[in-house]
Amino acid sequence: MNIFIHIPKTGGTTFENLLEKNSKKFFRWPLQNGNDPDGGYDIQEWVTGHMVYDNTFIRKYYDKCERRWFTFLREPLTRTISYFHHTDVPMGITEWLLDQVKKTNWWNIQNCMTRFLGCADRKITPNRAHLGVAKLRLSKYIDFGFTEKYDESIQRWVNKYPDLNLEIKYDKKNVGEYDKNIQVPNDILDKLCIVNNLDIELYNYAKELWNERYKT
Repeated sequence: MNIFIHIPKTGGTTFENLLEKNSKKFFRWPLQNGNDPDGGYDIQEWVTGHMVYDNTFIRKYYDKCERRWFTFLREPLTRTISYFHHTDVPMGITEWLLDQVKKTNWWNIQNCMTRFLGCADRKITPNRAHLGVAKLRLSKYIDFGFTEKYDESIQRWVNKYPDLNLEIKYDKKNVGEYDKNIQVPNDILDKLCIVNNLDIELYNYAKELWNERYKT
């Protein structure tokens, strides 16, 4: 069974729609009504969602299945700025980011990727131990790609696992319409770097792994 960890604002919605078109047994977690069926779940070809790696739903229903894990990573500050435009809040980006970095544990802004890959719950404030777990999982258990190398990432998964049977034709979904050249003040970027320090290290580690694997 294939499991896609959908980290917000990495291109996950587009990939989920691609899977839905190509897979006969596709399940998006969680259910809309939030309730699990009494009889549990059938084995799926793909299970996707905003789930952490150590997800209780997966362990409850699919613990005995052979599993393959997939996810996309994105440059952390770019991902955060993209999330701002996704929220459509009635304030400027500088004001909004200043408000977000003051919060003690806003999971979508502060080390989001480390939370999804290294923590048992995305609301846990990650530390360097969680970062180490995330690195280990990327190196041994998760087939990862990059938003910045989207088609290439999917193609490498297909080359590695021909049974995925994915045709790389898709319509981009949930894409923010905004000026990609928008300028964020340096002092705000510095603050974002501080609250995303683990994600920045994780992203750079993943790039090194990628380059080593594919000699790019």
